[in-house]
Amino acid sequence: MLKLETTFLQYDCLFHFSNNLHSVPANYTYTEFQTTELKSIFTKLLERVNFIICTHFPPAFLVNQAMEDVVRDYGQSFLKIQRILKAVNPNVTVVGQAGWASWGVSSNGASNNLANLVEFWNQMNSWAVENEFPVELFEAFDEPWKTDVNDKSNSGPNGQTGAEGNYGWWKRQESETGDFYTYVPKVEGEART
Repeated sequence: MLKLETTFLQYDCLFHFSNNLHSVPANYTYTEFQTTELKSIFTKLLERVNFIICTHFPPAFLVNQAMEDVVRDYGQSFLKIQRILKAVNPNVTVVGQAGWASWGVSSNGASNNLANLVEFWNQMNSWAVENEFPVELFEAFDEPWKTDVNDKSNSGPNGQTGAEGNYGWWKRQESETGDFYTYVPKVEGEART
């Protein structure tokens, strides 16, 4: 299995470079030799894998639009990536990985709250079913270790108010005695996944 991570900084490069099949930061310039070498390496790797998990983050210009627009754009991106990768290996299964934080600061400026997490999950699930495209909704459980609540100097996604640890449908809850944790749903009912 190969995991391909894309952000919108890298996103344009992935499609611009669809003939070369690699993803790089938008501000990085490759020489012709490096481009040829990367194409060769990536193509050989892609020819040998069965599954690719593609982690994808929406760009800042999109995250505060209507959720249906966000999901449609997410989905179109997954379909474009799938077309590019299947041009090299028609048998590869591309699995999209997508999520929305329930709280905290994200690098893309998303409006992170529980209502948006639930709406995103439900709409992304509907899109995946309609398009017969496998999507892993990230993440079942919050990952509090990804956010340093004691780091008052860090106001980014991994800092005290960061969203990185808050993508789960369930949150970690400490016991009254502090000697163990349980996970409880953030909302009543079940996610439609």
